[in-house]
Amino acid sequence: YFDVQLIALNNGCPDTLLIEDFIHVLPPIARFNVTSSCTSKLTRTFVDRSIGADTWQWNFGDGNTSNIPSPVHTYAAAGTYVVSLTVTNTTTGCSYTRDVNVRVINERANFTASDTTICKTNTVTFTAVGNTPTNIASYRWSFGDGTFGSNATVVKRYNISGIYTVSLIITDINGCKDTLVK
Repeated sequence: YFDVQLIALNNGCPDTLLIEDFIHVLPPIARFNVTSSCTSKLTRTFVDRSIGADTWQWNFGDGNTSNIPSPVHTYAAAGTYVVSLTVTNTTTGCSYTRDVNVRVINERANFTASDTTICKTNTVTFTAVGNTPTNIASYRWSFGDGTFGSNATVVKRYNISGIYTVSLIITDINGCKDTLVK
């Protein structure tokens, strides 16, 4: 049951009317949480938090469905999916649907270098490629000489001749990391 409160103003003077337990919303109420794991970036676990539900009908937004309370679903590709949960209470005959946008990302570290053979003190531009920048929370470069960078594109000057191993670690917006070493 929910209370209803009315506040009316007349020439700047307020008056309040409160009616307790006035609205009764019959169950169910659809609620759920979505969790993911960095070890399986395309998989989502849907945890039912519904109130008063007897049946569940999930639509994962990719043509797949389930009727169990807390399913696990693996998407075929990254993207944004509208996930729908419809719950029914068989006693009241009421149903309720909740839609949530679920963003599935699967970013991989990759980069290019403007040149791989340079003269000492010349610069090389390293650029992260093949990912969606809005999905990336941070970039961490290691240039093999004890120096580091932190942008999608970095310019590096090597002052000592040698062969260097460069690595890029990206962290996506879900906190998942991926590394590429060249």
